[in-house]
Amino acid sequence: MHKLPVKAVATALAITGIGAAVQAAPSFHSTLRNAAKAIQDEQKKIDVPYEWSSPNAIQAGLIQRGVSLVGGGSYATYKGRKFELKQEQLKAGLSDQVELFYGRQFVLAKGRQSTSRFYDDTDYYGGRVVLKKPTTLNPTAWAIQYEAFRPGTGQINLGSSSETLAGPKTSVYSLNYGDKAKDQFQLSYTAVDSPAGFVAHAVSAGAAHDFDLDSNLLGRLQLAVLGQSFRGPVTTTNLEIKPILTGSISWNAFSWLALEGDATVMPAGMPFVSGDFTGISTFAIYEPGGVVDDLRHNFLAFGSLRLIAHWNF
Repeated sequence: MHKLPVKAVATALAITGIGAAVQAAPSFHSTLRNAAKAIQDEQKKIDVPYEWSSPNAIQAGLIQRGVSLVGGGSYATYKGRKFELKQEQLKAGLSDQVELFYGRQFVLAKGRQSTSRFYDDTDYYGGRVVLKKPTTLNPTAWAIQYEAFRPGTGQINLGSSSETLAGPKTSVYSLNYGDKAKDQFQLSYTAVDSPAGFVAHAVSAGAAHDFDLDSNLLGRLQLAVLGQSFRGPVTTTNLEIKPILTGSISWNAFSWLALEGDATVMPAGMPFVSGDFTGISTFAIYEPGGVVDDLRHNFLAFGSLRLIAHWNF
């Protein structure tokens, strides 16, 4: 048997190792590229949060693509008066950053006497745009939102007499922010204008926190504080402070069906713009007296219930 020189063997092994490395390099580099891409994709992914259906809910995160139908109502009693507000709404998530919505609110206020009634129906529409999308590395989100409430002509029946009131136009402009701890924050400006010469402005700051109660049960606490001013032919108010506290629960019965309930407390009375209740609270601009009278200054609480059906596309 011929013995190869040690130097020749070392050289052959080195050449073989280099060849194997050259052949393995593309596969190794491809694995690295795939791993880096997977990490980048994971950094971009984040779950779409649950979207509350109430008009006064603060929301900044990604939007669920699809169509949602909402139906429900709100109820309250006050010193012998009863208030009923029914709503229906259509939402369209055009992408995870753009949403449009349109709805109707139907108001019935019953006075102490059986013949005393106030009727109104309100168009509600607007949209939300997510300016900064959340990621797993930076889960904060920024969004802007516009809401318009356009009540029809309010009808007042007092038994032997009746009266009509032109519906005030209400526009709400909001900047929303969400963080990684399921906290939502909002700054809003509201303008209310009535054809009869009544004008109101409001600036509000709000905060909300969502928390998981169970696998298909979600809760929320939200607080908003409004500072509003008012100018009318008889009365002028420079500043009124109106807090609104809301507690909500959502039960996701199925992936496409949810039931929401909430309780809303207004310790200092109804502000001119009050989310679900704007269809009636905006008429408080007619002072002194007015449709809701001292409701603008005294404690009031509402209970609400809504059913939401959603289809993805």
